[in-house]
Amino acid sequence: MPVRCLNQDGQSIHAFGLDAAQREELRAENTRDHQLRTPCCGNGAVLKTSKLGTLFFAHQRRGPCMTKPESEEHITIKSLVRMALSRAGWGVATKVRGQTPDGQEWIADVMATCATSRFVAEVQWSTQTDVERHARQKRYRASGIKALWLFSQEHFPNSASVPGVRVGRTEDGKFVAYIRHYELHHYEEVHFEVRSNPVSNRVSVSC
Repeated sequence: MPVRCLNQDGQSIHAFGLDAAQREELRAENTRDHQLRTPCCGNGAVLKTSKLGTLFFAHQRRGPCMTKPESEEHITIKSLVRMALSRAGWGVATKVRGQTPDGQEWIADVMATCATSRFVAEVQWSTQTDVERHARQKRYRASGIKALWLFSQEHFPNSASVPGVRVGRTEDGKFVAYIRHYELHHYEEVHFEVRSNPVSNRVSVSC
């Protein structure tokens, strides 16, 4: 469930940046011209809405693409993070590919840029070993990129070398980020609205 696709000129289109009129226009143009492509494999893409109300792009037809599908929670949190960073003045893109100076490849869930600064947010909703997570963090560090991990599990790993927060969901559908304050030894709740007010009481990440 990617939130980004490519148009016929190879330019990125983010579902987050579309208002109602633009959505309908894009759907009509794509129905007529079949111009949208997925960035993962280049096959045809269509704009859809998830059960949680999040816009995303999907493969028009099933094919040989080997990219693992993302859950609705994953794609929604990724969209919320993108909105928060964009409103704070960062340039934001999703599923950004890059590599370290020695050629090790990485793919960032959400990449934010401001002048010469680069920041990555990784939504880790599936199981991952400590070895794999530290290896991925090391590749970002070697590329001069700061990274923050958003975990679903209650007892999430968190350290100075691999900083992370836990994201949970309340009964009324809100997403909550639990951010630890080491100096106070407690967790602060930061609430995220899914629909009408996309990000509420958000942490400031000023550019």
